[in-house]
Amino acid sequence: GCTLRAAIQTANRRAAPQLITLIAGSYRLGSPLEAIGNDVLIVGAGAAATTVRPAAPRPGFGFLTLAAPHLLRLRGLTARDFGDVDGAVLHVTAGTVDVDACAFADNVSAGSGGVLFAAGGATARLARSTFTGNRSFGGCCGGWGGVIDGEQAGTTIEVTQCTATGNASAWGSFAHITTGTTLRLENSTLADNVASTAGTLATPGGVYTLHNVTIARNRTTVASAAGLYLHADPSHYTVTNSIIAENTDSTGAEHNCDRRDLATSLTTGGGNLVSDGAGNCADYFSDPSDRLGTGAGLEPGPPADHGGPTATILPTPSSPAIDRGQGDLCPPIDQRGLPRPVARTSAVPACDVGAVELQ
Repeated sequence: GCTLRAAIQTANRRAAPQLITLIAGSYRLGSPLEAIGNDVLIVGAGAAATTVRPAAPRPGFGFLTLAAPHLLRLRGLTARDFGDVDGAVLHVTAGTVDVDACAFADNVSAGSGGVLFAAGGATARLARSTFTGNRSFGGCCGGWGGVIDGEQAGTTIEVTQCTATGNASAWGSFAHITTGTTLRLENSTLADNVASTAGTLATPGGVYTLHNVTIARNRTTVASAAGLYLHADPSHYTVTNSIIAENTDSTGAEHNCDRRDLATSLTTGGGNLVSDGAGNCADYFSDPSDRLGTGAGLEPGPPADHGGPTATILPTPSSPAIDRGQGDLCPPIDQRGLPRPVARTSAVPACDVGAVELQ
């Protein structure tokens, strides 16, 4: 077999889409790889078995760059210790990157996206993957997106069945998106991440869609929102069947949502559970099925293995999240891939609020 470097160079010079298979093992890179120049699928033996990393941590380069209108797919590998560059694992300014069943750990950006920097109208799809200990600090404003920074018009990001823990940035410990960028988050858990300025999710103008998401126990190191943060118009969130709970600021108080610019707005799809009064976001959680100031009733501790591809936080059997989602808006599965809805307390099937459906 050849090296990963040689495989990418060969793939770039062929006309047909290319498959690169990485058997179990650790692949160490001593210098940057050539940018992807073809449709390429890179398949490892599983995130626990195949690891790609630099020869020494934070070597001054990232893993993969896509700057042409191609499709790059990653499956079953771990990428760790890359940086300090924007998009320390994936720097995508054209085309589409599609990630499934991967893990990303301890990558560091120069200020934009500890794992992914997406811009220029690119598309990124991240599924069934785990993000742990990635960081984004630096740049003009302290750092954007501990995991994801999305920028510019037409840039589209989708995150499904993923878990993020222990990531950090100034703006958006998980994600930061700017005007023109959209990010859809579904059946995913964001927990125990830390922002030094604002938000697990932050935006100066981008649009988030949250659907059966659990955002819990994140914090900021200043007195600002630790959950959802809207910095400036036209920032917008649409939130449906989601738990926003126990996110705290530097005082230790819950601070789940804040609109710094009162021209910003949210839309509720109903079925949301926010454990504090939602601050100046409260008026937008106006559906009768939304509940504010209600404890989420989550199991204690960080996300753990409860089956499925990624770690989750279960609701307790008595949680107010049980059977309280908007049934016609429920995804057919939960974060673990288990079916929704499972009616436990009502005759009419209704899914649980948040990323997990108690079976």
